[in-house]
Amino acid sequence: MNATAMAIGIAVAALGAWWPLGAAGDDSVPPARAGAIAELRYDTTPGKPMELAREGEPAERIVARRDGGRFVLEVARNVGKQYETGRAALTEAEWRALEKVVADHALAKWRARPTGNQAFDYSSSGFSIRAAGGKTINEQHWSQPAADEQQPGALAAALGALAKAKVAAPRLFYFGY
Repeated sequence: MNATAMAIGIAVAALGAWWPLGAAGDDSVPPARAGAIAELRYDTTPGKPMELAREGEPAERIVARRDGGRFVLEVARNVGKQYETGRAALTEAEWRALEKVVADHALAKWRARPTGNQAFDYSSSGFSIRAAGGKTINEQHWSQPAADEQQPGALAAALGALAKAKVAAPRLFYFGY
């Protein structure tokens, strides 16, 4: 590697967006480097007709956000006549555990690829990973069975477990508890 390429790699890494040199030409996105993630969001709406307080919004959403040195978990339930929200603080260790889920399941690169199976009552799900300044690292939505769906399912499970443990209300039903 020449000195210019090394300097560019160091500068890019310093900006919080590591991308392996030589990856140009493919459609991959840079992996989420520990500390680069500012927000994780997962939302879901079951595949059955339901009344939503706010049309166009998911039935349930969980967002984990880094705000400076603080970490926050926010939940929203949009079922019935009321839009309900709750909030709790996260520890740095809990935030790091969420970053680990993203890394271990390669969610910065995961794509919602249909399996070809048809399901007429399948839920609509999605997640996003954002860096500081709102830059999107990855954002995916799907409403039919997707290949390797257990990968983002791990993020949904981790966020759901934190919401269950830390946020008294509203109670979420579509995140496995």
